[in-house]
Amino acid sequence: MRISTITLLLLFPIAECWSQAAPKHGEVLPSKAMQEKYGLYCKERPGIRLSPKHVPADLVDLIPQAERWGISDDIIRSDCENLATPGEKRAFAKALRGRTAAVSRWLDSFKAQEPFTEERAAFMYMLEALDEMRLWPDQAASQNVP
Repeated sequence: MRISTITLLLLFPIAECWSQAAPKHGEVLPSKAMQEKYGLYCKERPGIRLSPKHVPADLVDLIPQAERWGISDDIIRSDCENLATPGEKRAFAKALRGRTAAVSRWLDSFKAQEPFTEERAAFMYMLEALDEMRLWPDQAASQNVP
């Protein structure tokens, strides 16, 4: 059975979409092109659900911030940061005011061979987002809360 050229032309875009479900290892593109090609947008990001039993008791109240801002993908995190309102940024900085050192101590307490849990990752990327938006509340020199 022969497949016509028109059938192939109709099927090629479908096959192309299937093969591009995720970025290929080592693929290099400008971030905007990567975002468009793979749908790396804040509104489409997978939700993060963290377990309080894997977070120190004195940091459990920060779980909602880590779930909101602890995004491992740089492109998606940047999109979320750009879409955040000044009020959301103020609330984020306020929630972390006086707490960044405690979060950093917890993250630094792990040995290199210990597994990197979803909770650790989210808290680390939460601090990354805080720094990227220049919202770090515990250093007057870098404070830039809108």
